[in-house]
Amino acid sequence: YGELSKRIGGVPDPRNLAKPLGELSTICKNNNMPLISAIVVNGETLLPGEGFIREFFCHIKDEKEKVKQCIICINEVIAYNNWNNLLKLLKNELMI
Repeated sequence: YGELSKRIGGVPDPRNLAKPLGELSTICKNNNMPLISAIVVNGETLLPGEGFIREFFCHIKDEKEKVKQCIICINEVIAYNNWNNLLKLLKNELMI
């Protein structure tokens, strides 16, 4: 989260990235794209944050299965090559 915050100029604070990242992944989910925020990971666990896991995997009770699903999501994001679709959706939504 800290690295992402630095890359976008330090604003927002890393602790405030959960909401916009969740919104991006919700847009992705609603448009049959990988959950892009899966690649924003905790530096120690190398997994997405608890908010991501709660939002997208609350139906999974087994912790090992949650980790497995996170890894699958990360790999899907890495393999996906149509991210221009997300950019188009965001431009249309923001009308820029």
